Amino acid sequence: MLWVLTQNKRSLVNVKEVTVKGKTVEGIISRSFFVYWSRVLGEYDSHERAMDVVKQIHKN
Repeated sequence: MLWVLTQNKRSLVNVKEVTVKGKTVEGIISRSFFVYWSRVLGEYDSHERAMDVVKQIHKN
Protein backbone atom coordinates (compact mmCIF):
# COMPACT_ATOMS: atom_id res chain seq x y z
CA MET A 1 0.00 0.00 0.00
CA LEU A 2 1.12 3.50 -0.77
CA TRP A 3 -0.06 6.93 0.32
CA VAL A 4 -0.30 9.37 -2.62
CA LEU A 5 -1.24 13.05 -2.57
CA THR A 6 -3.58 13.92 -5.44
CA GLN A 7 -2.56 16.50 -8.03
CA ASN A 8 -4.94 19.11 -6.59
CA LYS A 9 -3.48 18.43 -3.09
CA ARG A 10 -6.96 17.96 -1.59
CA SER A 11 -6.76 14.25 -0.83
CA LEU A 12 -4.23 11.80 0.50
CA VAL A 13 -5.18 8.41 -0.94
CA ASN A 14 -4.06 4.96 0.19
CA VAL A 15 -3.67 2.98 -3.04
CA LYS A 16 -2.68 -0.59 -3.82
CA GLU A 17 -1.59 0.11 -7.39
CA VAL A 18 -0.91 3.13 -9.62
CA THR A 19 -1.78 2.98 -13.32
CA VAL A 20 -1.84 5.28 -16.36
CA LYS A 21 -4.90 5.52 -18.63
CA GLY A 22 -4.15 7.94 -21.44
CA LYS A 23 -3.28 11.24 -19.79
CA THR A 24 -4.68 10.23 -16.39
CA VAL A 25 -2.90 8.67 -13.43
CA GLU A 26 -5.24 6.47 -11.37
CA GLY A 27 -4.81 4.79 -8.02
CA ILE A 28 -6.45 1.42 -7.47
CA ILE A 29 -8.04 1.55 -4.02
CA SER A 30 -9.62 -1.90 -3.88
CA ARG A 31 -9.82 -4.89 -6.18
CA SER A 32 -12.00 -7.98 -6.20
CA PHE A 33 -12.42 -10.77 -8.75
CA PHE A 34 -14.02 -8.79 -11.61
CA VAL A 35 -14.35 -5.30 -10.13
CA TYR A 36 -11.93 -2.65 -8.96
CA TRP A 37 -12.37 0.77 -7.43
CA SER A 38 -10.05 3.56 -8.44
CA ARG A 39 -9.49 7.25 -7.87
CA VAL A 40 -8.03 9.79 -10.29
CA LEU A 41 -4.79 11.04 -8.79
CA GLY A 42 -3.97 13.54 -11.54
CA GLU A 43 -4.50 14.53 -15.17
CA TYR A 44 -1.60 15.67 -17.34
CA ASP A 45 -0.93 17.22 -20.76
CA SER A 46 0.29 14.00 -22.35
CA HIS A 47 0.60 10.27 -21.81
CA GLU A 48 4.38 10.69 -21.57
CA ARG A 49 4.04 13.22 -18.71
CA ALA A 50 1.66 10.86 -16.87
CA MET A 51 4.23 8.07 -17.27
CA ASP A 52 6.95 10.37 -15.88
CA VAL A 53 4.82 11.05 -12.81
CA VAL A 54 4.36 7.31 -12.21
CA LYS A 55 8.12 6.83 -12.55
CA GLN A 56 8.67 9.58 -9.95
CA ILE A 57 6.22 7.86 -7.60
CA HIS A 58 8.14 4.62 -8.06
CA LYS A 59 11.48 6.27 -7.26
CA ASN A 60 10.14 7.78 -4.06
